[in-house]
Amino acid sequence: YIPFPLSSGGNLMRESGSGVGEMSPVTIGSLHFKKDHPEYFDKTRDTGLGGGFSQSLAYTETRAYARSIILEIVQNYDVDGIVIEWNARPWDGRASLAGYSDKAVKEFTEKYWISPYTIDNADERWMDFRAQYNTIFMRELRQDLSKLNRKVELTSMNWTPPKPFLLDWKTWINERLVDRIVVMYTFRILNDRVPSSFHVYKYMYEAKKLIDGKCQFVPGLVT
Repeated sequence: YIPFPLSSGGNLMRESGSGVGEMSPVTIGSLHFKKDHPEYFDKTRDTGLGGGFSQSLAYTETRAYARSIILEIVQNYDVDGIVIEWNARPWDGRASLAGYSDKAVKEFTEKYWISPYTIDNADERWMDFRAQYNTIFMRELRQDLSKLNRKVELTSMNWTPPKPFLLDWKTWINERLVDRIVVMYTFRILNDRVPSSFHVYKYMYEAKKLIDGKCQFVPGLVT
């Protein structure tokens, strides 16, 4: 399985480890894409441009580029599947602070006649709106993989509850966009300073209820 890093705001990440001390396959290529297309940069609510580290999946061009890298890998290497690793940062303790690209802000304002900068970052409408771009990417990627002459599994690795991280599990599962969901528990992100087996159990139990047996469920732990 090949890991592919994305931020919770639906962005192409600049750098990431594969979990085995190697650079992600996306790293080198994405740096060139970012340099050539600064107009696709994402923004965060508080800091504007996200330090030049990510580009928004709200843009058709960014999604197409990300998918092209994945397809190049699966078409040239004998891999069983792709793991989309959603990064939880930036995070304010309630919802992702990412996803404020010019395109997303413009389209949200046109739909609701209100700027997302004037409402709460964790507003349900704004979380759902940002999450839709990640779902579009997953839908397009699944369509690409389905055209191959072999089965390539698609796994999502992320945190729960999914909505604050701008991930729409319900749609992904109902549309069979993912084969499995790896649910990560991390003490730092969840502000759980005292590791507790009860907290971990409750967290995973709630995640399992959301998935409801409709795709494979794999619990994970980040220390």
